[in-house]
Amino acid sequence: MSQRRYWDPFDGTITITPIETAKGGGIRLPVWLKRLPPLAIVGTMLWVLIAAVWADSFPVLPTICATLAFASLFLFEKLENTEGRRQARYVRLAQDNGWGFTDKLLERQVEFGRAIDGDGDWERRTRLQKSERMLKIEAQLPELTTLQVGAFMGALLDSEFWGPLPGQPDQPMWMAVGTTQMEAGMGSARTRRDGRGGQGGYGQLYTVVGAFQLGRDTGVRAAIAPESLFRKGPLDRDLKTESAEFNAAFRIAGRAISGGRSEREVEQEVLRILTPATQTSLLDLKAAHHKVGCVVEAEVLYFMVQDWLSGDNATEAALDRLLPEILGQFQVAQQSFRTYVE
Repeated sequence: MSQRRYWDPFDGTITITPIETAKGGGIRLPVWLKRLPPLAIVGTMLWVLIAAVWADSFPVLPTICATLAFASLFLFEKLENTEGRRQARYVRLAQDNGWGFTDKLLERQVEFGRAIDGDGDWERRTRLQKSERMLKIEAQLPELTTLQVGAFMGALLDSEFWGPLPGQPDQPMWMAVGTTQMEAGMGSARTRRDGRGGQGGYGQLYTVVGAFQLGRDTGVRAAIAPESLFRKGPLDRDLKTESAEFNAAFRIAGRAISGGRSEREVEQEVLRILTPATQTSLLDLKAAHHKVGCVVEAEVLYFMVQDWLSGDNATEAALDRLLPEILGQFQVAQQSFRTYVE
């Protein structure tokens, strides 16, 4: 496989070795069976905590059961070939659109260290750390990718794409995607039902973040992020548009990238970006996806959607069908939004 060079919103340009082949296949497990490991992990971890508080010795049996619960989760992923199917799904998507794809830059890194155990002795420990690439994305887009208490859980990304916008070969774009299994059996009716007819306690949370060039330098950084539950009433002090519905759904912030612009000028530029058509577009997207946000940084527009698929829509076979459809809709939304911003 040869290396290729692409436009990148974080480094200017980036050289990658695209993944062009992947092994799909795997056993199709019933949804009810796939739900057991997460529930067992939660139950056994609670058992371990309770036993550690009340027992006078190390909680051997609860720890063994917790270990087996984690092992069953990894076993099921291997049987279904979750990683291979995800790669095959994205390889097909990249080939269909002429993009470069890799998941290597976002892989968590194993970090080795030492810590003092309960007896005061040093022991070697390992832990998974976010990759440098993921830390760079979070540093550039904290409003869309990091945990926002009372707003959304942040982005869990595992794959990246670079290439032209569909139908616009001269317009480069970047996109990152992430999916993670979720258990909503104890959640509300809303979390057990998705917007595509799926229903059930088993689900897949997906996040899509994309970026492309606007074609003009706005001179500001404008962030339109999901509104927080903790910024209501007197704490709601962000910028406001004329739409009460939009103000209730999004938190708006803006600042000048360089000096020489007053606060009033920055606010006018942010509101220029948030035209009535732009606001309508974002509200329509919010109705279709649970969380929506965007950041305009000078001449680059970053865009984010996050939602979940439930029940039969969350199986690997359904993801093969639905995720390309969702990503295609995301691309259309980006391009229409670009027109409104200009």
